[in-house]
Amino acid sequence: MAVVPQGEFNCGEIRLMVNCYNTLTDAVKMAGFFTNGVEDHGTWHRTCVCSKKREGGGYTGNSFWVARLASGWYLGAWGGWIYRMKDEVRMAELCISWLTRVPNETRPDFDKQLKDEFGLVAVSEKMFDKEAGISSERST
Repeated sequence: MAVVPQGEFNCGEIRLMVNCYNTLTDAVKMAGFFTNGVEDHGTWHRTCVCSKKREGGGYTGNSFWVARLASGWYLGAWGGWIYRMKDEVRMAELCISWLTRVPNETRPDFDKQLKDEFGLVAVSEKMFDKEAGISSERST
């Protein structure tokens, strides 16, 4: 089991969400992994969590994204799968566990062990968009 510093991860107010990312980033970095900073997507923010850094810049190895919305923590794999984290205070532990077990390749989805251990609940893209405040009438 990964040793994770204790911090406040249950940040329900929007003004505190950046602090949630900072706390998560600190824990991930202490374990030897990386994040790419907070990405602003208009109505929501996310950070990518990565296992390795490239010599010339950028990241490689395994990666996935995490987002803190008013309704809780969400994470996504690059195969399009999105999950809500039931036990919000364990987000850093989840990140460290996944990158430790699978450091060399990005997987399209998280494995059953991670989903079961951390109580991940699959959500549809439509549900995530609603929670993130993304309009269903996207302009083209």
